[in-house]
Amino acid sequence: MQTYREFRPTGFDVAGLGCDDRQDWLVGPCSITRDSGILDLSNWHSMIADFERIDPDGEDHEIHSFGHWACGWFEIMLIRPNSAVAQSAEEIEGALEN
Repeated sequence: MQTYREFRPTGFDVAGLGCDDRQDWLVGPCSITRDSGILDLSNWHSMIADFERIDPDGEDHEIHSFGHWACGWFEIMLIRPNSAVAQSAEEIEGALEN
């Protein structure tokens, strides 16, 4: 996973735009856009359910929504590094790669 500081939705966007206090947080392995299909939505909601189970108070994960010139809008999950949520995100990322 990459840090938010490194994250760019497209090659035409600025990395780490906004969220100044979350630059070192990780970007979750799933995201959605206005045009997301059923598989993307299923992965997104499964990831959220897992993170909410691990971190019910939401101290180690946050959903961030952005307007975007290309896709209308998108949402990503920011994750506190070195947390139980980060460990789960790494497992999800590995499972999605397979």
